Amino acid sequence: MVLSYVLAEQVFGPSLMVLNASGCPAQFTGQSQLYRSTCLDLLDSKSRQEGLELEVSSCTWKPYSAWPWYFEASHAKGYPLGKHANPLKQPYDGAHAQMCTSSSNTSEPWIMFRVGPFETYGGYDWSSINVFPFDVVKTDAAHLAQNGALPVVEWFVGSTSPKGRLLGYPPLHQHHFHLESLARVDPLNSDPAQGVIGLWPSLVAHGDDQCMASSGGVACLIRRLPNRHAQYISMPFLLFADTNDVRPLGSSPLQHYFTLAMRIKPHCSPDLPECSPYSHVKVPLYPRPPGPRRDIFYAFTYPIAAPKISVFYTEGRFVRDDEVLWSYLHTHAAWTAELLFFVGATAEQLNLPDLLSVGNNHLRDNIRPEELRMIRRELAARIRKTGAERVCHFSRHHSAWEEIKGTLEMSDIFYRKNIICKPFTTVANQSAVAFVVHAANGLQAATANMAPMHSIMRFFISRTAQSDAVIIDHDFIQWKDPEGGAVGYNTIYNVDPTILFTTFRKPLAMISDYFMSARLKAAEKMQQSLGTFATRLSWPFDR
Repeated sequence: MVLSYVLAEQVFGPSLMVLNASGCPAQFTGQSQLYRSTCLDLLDSKSRQEGLELEVSSCTWKPYSAWPWYFEASHAKGYPLGKHANPLKQPYDGAHAQMCTSSSNTSEPWIMFRVGPFETYGGYDWSSINVFPFDVVKTDAAHLAQNGALPVVEWFVGSTSPKGRLLGYPPLHQHHFHLESLARVDPLNSDPAQGVIGLWPSLVAHGDDQCMASSGGVACLIRRLPNRHAQYISMPFLLFADTNDVRPLGSSPLQHYFTLAMRIKPHCSPDLPECSPYSHVKVPLYPRPPGPRRDIFYAFTYPIAAPKISVFYTEGRFVRDDEVLWSYLHTHAAWTAELLFFVGATAEQLNLPDLLSVGNNHLRDNIRPEELRMIRRELAARIRKTGAERVCHFSRHHSAWEEIKGTLEMSDIFYRKNIICKPFTTVANQSAVAFVVHAANGLQAATANMAPMHSIMRFFISRTAQSDAVIIDHDFIQWKDPEGGAVGYNTIYNVDPTILFTTFRKPLAMISDYFMSARLKAAEKMQQSLGTFATRLSWPFDR
């Protein structure tokens, strides 16, 4: 098995799917084979890496200045707090934007943008860009747009060297890289008073989108859509990204660009059978924190107490019938132990309110290991009784991460892409429940008092009448609000900066011995009490 997918927990019955040698799901009777073929194609991306690197290196790059636009590049040298809490982040004058349209493939040409070069020296340097609005209307690629959208059949968002080589993780942690359409503003997730505009990513990649080295590594960031499908990227769009250099402080200079590459299929429209829409549905889970607060860190990022075990559930109903063509998970696996997604039962039918002693979408922390064992046993029994179907299951395991020594990542662990779902079809008004378990993996993850969390399921579906590259989550599934009102977010969350400092990087080399000693002792005590909890196959509640 070469893909970072692990068989499901024994306590929940037979495995989700039978894996063949490639790590992709075996064929399912009555299910579309697109899911399987997409997975197989993901693992066959190494040859495409050579082709894209040749395109980037041979392109004639020109200054991008075709639109009245806003451009920001910033850099935080050797400072770990990053974009959301970094008072030392400074403008970076050495970066500029360029555009290129390749001519090597006239039938499906590449449109490419890059911003840089940035020069970093390790020490967790943060580099950032914000570019909007981005467009091709007044460029030599204008003829490739169809009705204000670009029909994209293959794409890459990530970092490249000046010579066009794709740069992976390490040396660069792609914290996030988003292309978001400014034509798709979601009013239900906008808060002008907080300066928040509800945009949803059309094309996106994070650090854990990279595959295991045996499955293609950084080449997995090149996404090729299934045959006879296209993503329609509405213009103009916003491009923003953060990356950090995880090499040791004082490493040799590394020059790199933020790069966006899109391969276009001209004359493609959603009403053509060979150009069916392929749309991304971002489904974020973010529980209401314990206590009186109803807000979280910032958009879809919620706090958990890192040294403790915490759980929550969220329930909702699907909006309509949709076949899931592909899916994967984005999370912070250093603190996410398990995520399950069930269809065909309500939270009450699964007895989750009583088992967790909290309501829907409320985070319950201070869970004891023996209590979690009981919760999972009872949940498994209810699943069998109700006939609920487990369609997605992430379970942290060492086969889904790589340890690379001499970096500034916590415990030198690099979490890789997880394919967590089997092919399934939603049914209008069908109940669905997500169940999430958080627990730190290793001493350094447990030294952070507060950890910022993502739990985002990404589904891909096709709707001819809704052809945009992104479909808003509440057009796919409508979650039930927690008791006490919906969860909001506050960009000025009251958190001690030293907590974030220990959260985002390996702290031993940069924090005083006195500051770390108390945290490490507490973490050691927590690990002793949990035994081998952090390693999935030896969790005590699976014995």
